[in-house]
Amino acid sequence: MKRLILVFIIMVLFLPVQAQSVQGQDKNGSLPGDSQNRNQKLDIVLVLDNSGSMKKNDPQFLARDVVTNFLIELGEGVRLGMIIFDQKVELLEPLIDMTDSEARAGFLKSLNRVNYTGQFSDSPAAIERAIYELKNRGRKDAHKSIVFLTDGIVDTGDKSRDHEKEKWLKQDLAQDSRKAGIRIAGIAFGSNADFSIIQALAFKTDGEYFRASNVEEIHRAVKKIYEVITKPPSRPATPVKAITTEVVAGPAKIKPVMPISATIVPKVTPKKELPRVQNQGLYLAVLLAGIIVLLGLIIIIMLFRGRTKPLIKDDVVAVSHPREDSSIPQALLVDVKNITSKKTLILDKRMISIGRGSNNDVAIPQETVSGFHATIECKDDTFYIEDQRSTNMTYLNGEEMKPYSPRRLKSGDEIIFADYRFVFLIAYQTPAGETTRVG
Repeated sequence: MKRLILVFIIMVLFLPVQAQSVQGQDKNGSLPGDSQNRNQKLDIVLVLDNSGSMKKNDPQFLARDVVTNFLIELGEGVRLGMIIFDQKVELLEPLIDMTDSEARAGFLKSLNRVNYTGQFSDSPAAIERAIYELKNRGRKDAHKSIVFLTDGIVDTGDKSRDHEKEKWLKQDLAQDSRKAGIRIAGIAFGSNADFSIIQALAFKTDGEYFRASNVEEIHRAVKKIYEVITKPPSRPATPVKAITTEVVAGPAKIKPVMPISATIVPKVTPKKELPRVQNQGLYLAVLLAGIIVLLGLIIIIMLFRGRTKPLIKDDVVAVSHPREDSSIPQALLVDVKNITSKKTLILDKRMISIGRGSNNDVAIPQETVSGFHATIECKDDTFYIEDQRSTNMTYLNGEEMKPYSPRRLKSGDEIIFADYRFVFLIAYQTPAGETTRVG
């Protein structure tokens, strides 16, 4: 309690100083760019090479891991689409909001189509289809990007046609993409990849390209791509013909002359920012005052009520708090070997994601666990587990689960994600069959 009171006193002394600091920054002309970057909208189309040459250059199917990592990294306001190509181009997933867990699961199911069995590789047609999708279905206020996963080889079965297609891709399509404000970021697989195509697309569209030969490089590439595609695109100035004048002897005459192309630089009149700054300062002062009053009320309540006992023990952690739906049966996932550093986890959402990525509801930070490994879903007061096409599988009571085939859970069931054992329990129910020992 003494520490809480000390924190309150520090807040009272510090917040007015901080308010003056923020207000001073506004007066100097700084813009709230950080907040805009956190809340900006992204429309991304993934273009995956499904040709036979990829089987040699990406034998571990790392391209699938790229898609999985994108789903893990996604924040709010992001829509994702997916195209695969070989001798033909197919739109597997149109641009769709990835906030919904069902949409993510459906997106991952579409990855089953990536099998590297195509005979040829028509990447220019795939990029053209992605540009079309972003132009027609992309949001006007969103940053638009194409993530191109390929070995870079253009092969239509006709060498002369391949040359024309490659030229069309590097010049016309790259220029069309840049004019539309669409970045192209490429990830090349294999030492035989044609980097010239990926480099040209990245350079001409203000994008970036990366090489990937293992899972670690995939993680780094995805994070770098996110840094690139969240920056506002730089668009070239539009060249126009400037009009100058020439004075002719005699009566006052002005003769228009059209010289070489020039770029018109508009005259910018500084806006009066003082009223805006004052309004912001007033708003911030009211906000800080409210925070101080709220902290004071909390301290007063705690002084009268005394110390309260925690509702959950130290070794029991809620996966999501507060509960989304109080009607969900109380269920637990016991981490037998304490891999997650949280011995017991409360499953209080209807859809729980499990995987290596930190954005999952249950994060298992181990390399053998897939980025998005499995889900546990509650339907009609019954829990179901579903493997999300994980690399090292999910086992239910010692039996290997098939991908995307939900299995009903009962209290006491043993679940193994790759090599890591958990026990599923429903509160106030006795496990069916023998008593399950945890430990």
